[in-house]
Amino acid sequence: MPESRNRDLATSLGQAVKNNTITSTGSLAVVGLTAYDSAGLLPSSYDSNNAGTLGFAEDSDKLYIHTGQGWFNIAVINTTPIFTASPSASYSLATDATGYKNGTATVITLAARDSEGFPVTFSATGDTAFNNIARVDKDSAAGFIFTVEPKSQDSVGEAAPANGTLTFSVTDGINTASASSTFSLLFDTSVANSESTMFFGAATGNNLTDDNLSGLDTSDSPHTLTALTTGKHTKLVSFSPFAPSGYSCLLGCQADGAVPTTQFVKIRNGSKFAWGTPSGNTNDFTIETWIYPLDEPGQGHGRYILDMRGTSTSNTALNIWFQPTGMLFVQGHGGNLGGSDKYVEYNAWNHIAVVRHGNDLKLYLNGVQNGSTADVTNVNFNYSTSSGNTSDIYLGRITPANTSNTHPGSGGATNQGRFTGFYNDFRIVRGTAVYTSEFTPPTTPLESISGTIVHLFKKNVPFIFGMGNHSAHTTHSYGTTYMRSGGTWPTHDISADNNQPILVGHTPYKFIEQWSPSTHGGSLGEKAQVGITGHSDFQFGSSTAFTIECWAWIRASYGNSEVSLIDNRTSSGTGFYIRFGDSAGTASAAKFYVSYGTTSSHTTLISGTAGLFGGSGYSDLRYWTHVAYTFDGTNHRFFINGELMGSSTTSVNYNSSGQLKIGSSNQGVNIGPTRIVKGTSAYSSTFFPPTGTFTKSGSTYFSLKDPFSGSSGSTHVNNSIPEAHTVLLLNWANTLGIHDNHGACPWFVLRGQSSGTGSDDAGGPTSSTGSQKYSVPSILFDRSDDDRIDRDNNLMANETKRIATSEATCFEAWVQWSGSAATKWGQDPTILVINQTNTSTQYSSSNEAGITARVNNSGKLRLFLGSGRLDDSSSNIVIDHQSGNVLDGNWHHIAFVRNNDYVYLYVDGVQNTTPVATSTKLFTSWGGIAGSNYQLNNGSNGTPGTGGGLPTYLYAGGWNGYMSQIRQSKGNHRYPFEPKRETLTTSTSFQNGITVTASNTTLLCCHHATATTDGS
Repeated sequence: MPESRNRDLATSLGQAVKNNTITSTGSLAVVGLTAYDSAGLLPSSYDSNNAGTLGFAEDSDKLYIHTGQGWFNIAVINTTPIFTASPSASYSLATDATGYKNGTATVITLAARDSEGFPVTFSATGDTAFNNIARVDKDSAAGFIFTVEPKSQDSVGEAAPANGTLTFSVTDGINTASASSTFSLLFDTSVANSESTMFFGAATGNNLTDDNLSGLDTSDSPHTLTALTTGKHTKLVSFSPFAPSGYSCLLGCQADGAVPTTQFVKIRNGSKFAWGTPSGNTNDFTIETWIYPLDEPGQGHGRYILDMRGTSTSNTALNIWFQPTGMLFVQGHGGNLGGSDKYVEYNAWNHIAVVRHGNDLKLYLNGVQNGSTADVTNVNFNYSTSSGNTSDIYLGRITPANTSNTHPGSGGATNQGRFTGFYNDFRIVRGTAVYTSEFTPPTTPLESISGTIVHLFKKNVPFIFGMGNHSAHTTHSYGTTYMRSGGTWPTHDISADNNQPILVGHTPYKFIEQWSPSTHGGSLGEKAQVGITGHSDFQFGSSTAFTIECWAWIRASYGNSEVSLIDNRTSSGTGFYIRFGDSAGTASAAKFYVSYGTTSSHTTLISGTAGLFGGSGYSDLRYWTHVAYTFDGTNHRFFINGELMGSSTTSVNYNSSGQLKIGSSNQGVNIGPTRIVKGTSAYSSTFFPPTGTFTKSGSTYFSLKDPFSGSSGSTHVNNSIPEAHTVLLLNWANTLGIHDNHGACPWFVLRGQSSGTGSDDAGGPTSSTGSQKYSVPSILFDRSDDDRIDRDNNLMANETKRIATSEATCFEAWVQWSGSAATKWGQDPTILVINQTNTSTQYSSSNEAGITARVNNSGKLRLFLGSGRLDDSSSNIVIDHQSGNVLDGNWHHIAFVRNNDYVYLYVDGVQNTTPVATSTKLFTSWGGIAGSNYQLNNGSNGTPGTGGGLPTYLYAGGWNGYMSQIRQSKGNHRYPFEPKRETLTTSTSFQNGITVTASNTTLLCCHHATATTDGS
């Protein structure tokens, strides 16, 4: 065969030479092209004399060449064009468009080449999501320049629309190459004027309440939840660890705020705080925080924000404090280093920053330098690293006394130098002067930027203990700072027992976005328990990996009982049981446990390392806690706020077919977002807890890595869980009809009488579209059913309601009465109860406080503040508005305001004629919206009496009709207008809906460095 081919090749070559069809390059010359209808018609008689002849088959568009041996198909290749200047993978569009094509455009210039040298053309096609947010045009002359014009928010219709995809194509007429880019258009999703909002009652949908358990489980094979507690208690609320408001740390307040007490948070010592002397800018640092001080009238002590001095009065480490007058100082190196000419403002947020930049140290208050620049060329900030509690850093008090050491607190300090008020975003950055000149204070939550060594009370960290109050471990070598729990002080990192700090939903920032069930979630209400029928999803056997995790807010333990979180034990088999506390009721038992066994006998597998209170008994935890129990096939692990409490290799065969129970039927606990995963252990060791709600495959985290090793460390979080492994997923809020958009305060939507018959009624007020203000659903109250919203009596709830000394406040709502104006059990229609009472005669008890519409005064508004609710125990405050019948069936706007120590009432924007002066604290307890006062059922005031099993007390007053947009503000009176902390311009407006034009401004002064400058 080879010989035959060689012979044929030689013959063909000879014919080519004879016919002169070899080119100068040695290739075979083409001698002609003939078209044929099909390849079958190509001449079969051709031989070597026809070498190089071409034939084209028209039916298949194929080209053939005769080599002298036969016809061969020629493969015709047209290569695809190649982008030489491609579009980026993603683009963020500008948000400044207010109309058609008047926003900042994104210009994209492309380039491409074609291997065959043919000209190319470009095009771009957007998907539906892209077309919703932008328009794209191609430059008609150049043809390769595309201009993407963002649409306005009004045109898009929402603040956070879906990302769109734009596909760019280039073609040579035959082949096409494409490249896709993702475009995002995210408008400001923050809620205007929400910085001071402490409560915002709102509704979703129609005829929905807060006890609908259908559809709560969003796993792939959802389970049905049923109520195990009464309708009165089985409630869902928007109270969440991920509240839109965020959380701040409140120090110095005690139950009901009556007597301030010393509370603190401390940070363990370490070399990270030994900053040394200046070395160029290498040893720069920044300490900053927001504080909201509450006044303590008559208390003359200095208020310590930060004390780093530790064991020695001569220690050159820093302390920051202010006098009772508010005069602010930073001290170190034996004296003042800055301050003395600026004053912190009580009942307001103040931003404080201490910055060393090179040889200079400056103190800033609200972005303005306070005092002169200190020369710290030779100052060695040698923070002590000796052991013991007196070398720790303290927030909220002076360094405490210890008889074995000499230090700032050893001689005593009046009231321990306590600070009373809120902290938010306490951050220390080493190696960077974040601010080198005067600046505008931050308007959004701080991030843990490069060099951050401490960051406390930050966004999406709703707890104090554990791995959330962290440093930016990936950007320096100083390890992670975290707050440790357990034991007695000083091993505890906060003041203990009833002196624990409280996390409260009050921050200096606007809500980042409106509350939504998917983004922020909610919780199962206090004393509520739900069940899921026993299922194989919760039978893990002895070798299947799993994860059980939830968020819990422990209010209290009643009767020294165990507080159940998640439990699937039954009378037989082995189930799991996650709880807080035990029947001993001692401080050492105040910790979380994971146990296994039956309902009659269970064994502790792992528990927290020490009692969380560190004192003599039980108390509120006063913050959220993330609890996780994992098993990887060998090791059981138990985590509290990401901190590994312990592990066990005990073999446990989880085979219980019992009902899965979530929550506690008789204890004060809210269960937040909850997830059970079968087949995957989500956490392998200490980790940063989630910063968002759960999904089927994971959550959001600050980092997935080991908190102590940084980016080079091991991954401790599995954030790619197979979705089918998630067998239970509860974020709790997807069926809510009534909610607090603030999200950081527990409340109850209730129906029924106070005790006895009807006290366990399900239901309550509902969402309604029957009558709306500003086209949003309203909350509908039925007074005949005693519908109301109760606001709880616990420290967290009370601190969202309480009004401090001289603090500005505003409670407002839109209200619409339905039906005839009438009292109920002798009490007037009620809009707000600040403090619940059981008086038999309305407006007579010193503990009564609230807002009502008086039936016998033509529906006019009354504010009553009993003397027992006022810190100065003065006489009752009574304000009757002079106009406006709020019981006439129309929508009315009402507002209770304190501004500059005067109390006002507004009805439809009209202020009462005689305001009342008071600077006192206003205490709160049980309260509510549309009711919660009750009347003795003794036959008077029209009550039926207790015969026939009727209760001793009946809810009275109440509201029959609608309410909408119920808001309470702290530190902000809002009306008649809201002052702005900014330099005025010729168009600055203080009130929404009011426009100021430059041409109408006739004088603008005291806005410029030169006092005589007129800016009009």
